[in-house]
Amino acid sequence: LARALATIEPQLGRVRFQTAGDVVQGGGTMVRAAGVGYASTNGALTLTSSLNEIGDLSAIGASVNVFSSTPINVSTVLGQAGTDVTGFARLISSGSISQDGPINADHLIARTFNSGVVDINLAGANNDVNQLTLETLSTNGATLAANNIRFRDDDGYSVLRLRTAGSGRLGSNGAVNQTSANSGIVVG
Repeated sequence: LARALATIEPQLGRVRFQTAGDVVQGGGTMVRAAGVGYASTNGALTLTSSLNEIGDLSAIGASVNVFSSTPINVSTVLGQAGTDVTGFARLISSGSISQDGPINADHLIARTFNSGVVDINLAGANNDVNQLTLETLSTNGATLAANNIRFRDDDGYSVLRLRTAGSGRLGSNGAVNQTSANSGIVVG
């Protein structure tokens, strides 16, 4: 059961969706909130409008696919901490992407689109991902941006893609490997 969203603007407060199914943003709508939380037993959260302004994000379910024109911070929203999904967590932002809550996902995709200083800093404690894709791109996505990427994981992961014209630092308490010679690692 998918739920389509109309425009949500809770005076820059926090909103949490709790449902057994998917939450999908309708066309021509926006979500503007200081925090968005999502809890589902097996559903997916999809908020991909270029008009979205999502501050803190917390999601539990099958997957999360979020775009924000402002910075995204994986955090606690209305008592729910971090992001814990069985599939992918895709975080796309015109601002920075950071965390003060853990990220657990099979595949983490974090991508920024901004030629200014908008780093990806996901080096917090208790992250657990299996596959990693991190990119800092120019505003139009045509070139790499000179922003920094930081990531840390508790038990190891495979790098599918790491691309930035800035610096990159990966850390783990386990093995870090590259999936193939063509997996696209470009730093600096």
